[in-house]
Amino acid sequence: MKKATKIVVILSFCLCIVSIALFAVLAINQFSFDPGGSIEFIAESGVDVTVSKATLYGISKKSGSGAMNSFEVTKDMTETQIQALSGYKSWSNLKLAFAEGSEGIGRLIFSVRNNSQNQSENVFVKLTTNTTLASKITVTPSADYCVNPGDIHAFVVDFVVQDPTQAVPATNFALTVELDLVKTEDVYDETEYYDEDGYEMAFNYEDTTSIATLTDIQNSPKDIVLPELVKHNNKVYTIGKIGEHAFEPLKTLSPTSLVLPNTISVIWGWAFDGQSTLKGDLVIPHSVDVIGQSAFSNCSGFTGTLTLSPRLKEITKGSFAYCQFNCDLVIPRGVVYIRDEAFLEFVGFTDIVLPEVLEYIGEKAFCDSGLVGGATLELPSTLRDIGPDAFNGCGITGELIIPESLTFIQYSVFAYTALSTIVFPATCEEIEFNAFYNSTDYRAIVVYAEEPPMLGSNAWGENKKPPIYVPDEVYDVYRTHLDWDDQRIYKLSERY
Repeated sequence: MKKATKIVVILSFCLCIVSIALFAVLAINQFSFDPGGSIEFIAESGVDVTVSKATLYGISKKSGSGAMNSFEVTKDMTETQIQALSGYKSWSNLKLAFAEGSEGIGRLIFSVRNNSQNQSENVFVKLTTNTTLASKITVTPSADYCVNPGDIHAFVVDFVVQDPTQAVPATNFALTVELDLVKTEDVYDETEYYDEDGYEMAFNYEDTTSIATLTDIQNSPKDIVLPELVKHNNKVYTIGKIGEHAFEPLKTLSPTSLVLPNTISVIWGWAFDGQSTLKGDLVIPHSVDVIGQSAFSNCSGFTGTLTLSPRLKEITKGSFAYCQFNCDLVIPRGVVYIRDEAFLEFVGFTDIVLPEVLEYIGEKAFCDSGLVGGATLELPSTLRDIGPDAFNGCGITGELIIPESLTFIQYSVFAYTALSTIVFPATCEEIEFNAFYNSTDYRAIVVYAEEPPMLGSNAWGENKKPPIYVPDEVYDVYRTHLDWDDQRIYKLSERY
């Protein structure tokens, strides 16, 4: 009996140890978003709105959700009553656990309804974030928006965990929502030939959405700070889009700087094409979802940094071709496609950072985009296709590792670079002609494919024969293969 009891005790102790070890592993491999988030509403006197139920959704392998009840901010509320809404908990008893390798995405949704029947009592809703999680979470509010009397508008806030493997819980996320009555001086009036700031603009209006598209700008100050709102037929519209060629007339006026409001969600094609006198930094607001073809092409006067909207899913054809900045180019983490010539002859990169979800880089996407001082390039594991000449003449250096997802290397894709080492995966099937033509400092080519890939002419450059290392067991196969028999082939075990 004592022996049996002793065995049970030992087994229980072992089970306890295993459980503790398992818990420790899970703690390391998960990122937790604990309770502690809040929405702070700041309303000025005279505002009359209803904020609908807000819900936080987590999208991950382990997720939770929380909700906030609806409430009203009425015109006759005291300042104390309005302040009482500040810090209102938007969720409770919530824990979002992002398992390693998951996307780690959350979304907060709520609506604001303008209860006023007074045509002049428009409420401008502005969203800002206040978080101590800058290094852990990217928080992206949707566009600021003007809610007209009797209308309702939904607002979305996305947050993305940048490193789901961290074990430290994420807390203290706060969202501030400002509810302000629209003031006359904040609204561009289309009936005035020039407004007091010297703007002369034309718009198209969408009645169902109360969104205006800027179609033409004939006059502006040297420093362009676009307004957020425009008045048309006694109705206030949110300036949410910039139309094709909208800034074409300003080429002769030579504007020197540009500030876009957080109400803009779409910048259509060629909107700022050729505005070569614009200087300094360019910030694409967090509200922008779409940038059209060649929207900022030939804006060669920029000398500062380029900040792209985290809402972008695609960098369109020629959108920043022939530009000049001086910065690291950080492609937003949600971008899946970089289209043809997106950054063609873009001057001034110090580094290129590609997101982990990227699948496609188009033809000449970074062609002749000189990197200042050279930089290494890390290709994401999701990349399926890189178009011809994509990095031709781009000053990348060091080691380039081709991901397993990229089985076909197109012609001239990395020609005239400064690569020293290229590593091809076991999945590589073909390397086209001139693919790495005249990269200047070859030290080693490593090919892990057991079946020799098809190798085009002058893949490394005319008369260039860098040392190529292949798996020992297929060394003889490469040496006798029609495409590889004139290369300098070595066993992988001989590399070091």
